[in-house]
Amino acid sequence: MNHRAQKKWGQNFLKDATIPQKIIQSLPLGDDSYIYIEIGPGKGALTEALLTLNHPVVAYEIDGQLESHLKTRFSGVDHFHLIMDDFLKRDIESDLKSLGFFKQPLHIVANLPYYITTPIIRKCLDLTHIASLTIMVQDEVAKRLAAEPSTKDYGALSVISQYYADIHYLFQVPPHAFSPAPKVHSAVIQMSMKKTRRLDPLVEPQFNQFIYQCFKQKRKTLVNNLQAEYPQAKAILLDYLNDQGLNPQSRAEALNLNHLLTLFQKITMDG
Repeated sequence: MNHRAQKKWGQNFLKDATIPQKIIQSLPLGDDSYIYIEIGPGKGALTEALLTLNHPVVAYEIDGQLESHLKTRFSGVDHFHLIMDDFLKRDIESDLKSLGFFKQPLHIVANLPYYITTPIIRKCLDLTHIASLTIMVQDEVAKRLAAEPSTKDYGALSVISQYYADIHYLFQVPPHAFSPAPKVHSAVIQMSMKKTRRLDPLVEPQFNQFIYQCFKQKRKTLVNNLQAEYPQAKAILLDYLNDQGLNPQSRAEALNLNHLLTLFQKITMDG
């Protein structure tokens, strides 16, 4: 198909046929009821590989010029469902119900445009029945998602993502695997959703905001970042850091997920 990639949608089409196969081989196996959601099928390279697994594939494509190509390429494939719209603007659970799918586990697979990676991840994490997210992103973002404390890549995105999921950096993808070739390397990561989480879902948005405040200015200490928003935080935080044998001048990047969860509960619920 002769279709020029659109910069406004951050399109880079996969041309290396081995990459979709590697992604397919990395997908978790589950029972027979699960559904794949693909975000941005583009010309259908990854879609074709997904369809070989014989599970329903619900694909969201924003580029209207690709509609006829996708419908033609996958005509007669009963388990392919195409929704021509912006994934970020859709009520995904309503879409699934309208297609006759109810409460099945969701495995999301995507080659994501670099410029909207974070909003898409956030939206996916909010889906009720999501089981996993296997996505190709900018290599730098993949490293941030999987980063450990006290490393340069560790930040708010790392903590929030790791609260919801176990994250595995799978493999790097070079620029020449795409057309047009991006200027940086990509990587495939997999986020396997945790079956139990420490907080009540009703307070999770508050926890997310707390984490963004912790990392708001990376050069500032955790105490300085937090006390601007939580006046009660300083005394609680200093007591906790001393208790844990941590430097009172620590920045947020020195604390792991469990530390930050405990602090959130102490400052916002007990404090």
